[in-house]
Amino acid sequence: MKVAGIIGGIAPESTIEYYRLIVAAYRERLGDGSYPALLINSIDMQKMLGLIAAEASSALTEYLLREIDKLARAGAEFGLLASNTPHVVFAELRQRAPLPLLSLVEAVCFATQALGLKRAGLIGTRFTMQGNYYPAVFGRAVDALGRIPLRLVSQAASRRNVTFVLRNADVPEAMNRLHGAFFSRESADREKPLFA
Repeated sequence: MKVAGIIGGIAPESTIEYYRLIVAAYRERLGDGSYPALLINSIDMQKMLGLIAAEASSALTEYLLREIDKLARAGAEFGLLASNTPHVVFAELRQRAPLPLLSLVEAVCFATQALGLKRAGLIGTRFTMQGNYYPAVFGRAVDALGRIPLRLVSQAASRRNVTFVLRNADVPEAMNRLHGAFFSRESADREKPLFA
């Protein structure tokens, strides 16, 4: 297996989840008890968000490229960003990176199509929710594949902003309840849950 490199820390929770899921999938696939070669470069999320808030896309691209280069020099053969938000400059990163990059946005697009979802929800930072990269990638898929079972929702007037303040200990139960309310298996008119 090739050595994967993850730009993490830009959402520590998702970095942990990526690591856990990659290890589990690798172990399930190989079945020999081994673990994958995996490198994580945990970078400063506040610095990244500051550059995005300042609309300093060139500086953000250069910052992320330096961090991706560290992964390449450490032996990573391909990389990914463990968060939606930095995909705001993904096209430029992909063109200039010293190693192939996997797109979270493209992976979500492929997964929604493979699962036959008609509606997909996205929770993200303000920058993710206001960005155009999800509509752009899903739009390219529609253009390339013809009709796929996905409805794109406007990023402007129909967007809702919901904020929850929870204790860390209550987050798993809250997410399970929200998931159940929006993706219930019992109701035939609802879509399939993304994570079963």
